[in-house]
Amino acid sequence: PLPKAGENGQFPLGNLVADAVRNAARADFSLMNNGGIRGAGLPAGDLTYAQLFEISPFQNNVVRVSLTGAQMRQVIEYGLKSGSPSIHVSGLTVRYDPARPLGRRVVQMRLPNGRSVSDKARYTLGTLDFLQLGGDGFSMLTPLPVELGFGVDVDGLLAYFQRLPQPIEAPEAPRIVPVGKH
Repeated sequence: PLPKAGENGQFPLGNLVADAVRNAARADFSLMNNGGIRGAGLPAGDLTYAQLFEISPFQNNVVRVSLTGAQMRQVIEYGLKSGSPSIHVSGLTVRYDPARPLGRRVVQMRLPNGRSVSDKARYTLGTLDFLQLGGDGFSMLTPLPVELGFGVDVDGLLAYFQRLPQPIEAPEAPRIVPVGKH
């Protein structure tokens, strides 16, 4: 089973949903808000469309945004405004210091190959149209170039789950980690 956790923090189901959004958008990174993951989680065993719809009920469109590494840092900083993550990401790992001032908490952002995310390099971010249109306060995404046509969130989740080896194993390790923890 994959339980859903609260509005803050990292949990395996959130990682899995972020991976599905990244896959659907064919993007370098993805961003998923914790509040967009609903329901109690997923039970062990065969899953139905209705169970996937319970965790992703909003019928948001998956979009791909073009942004720089510096802009991605701004997105992550906003997701850390409470002092702990209220988001999930895919395609990067983040180390942050919750004791630092808001807007300066991100210490490091790394790509899966271990290289640092470059502030000046351009990347693509898969996310939901709700967030790209400024939902949950992510207004920094609104003026960025956006591509549409990647389907609806729950359909992307279904397609991704069907491609994964069975039984599905969600990525356990947090991707946004406070300094001093591994």
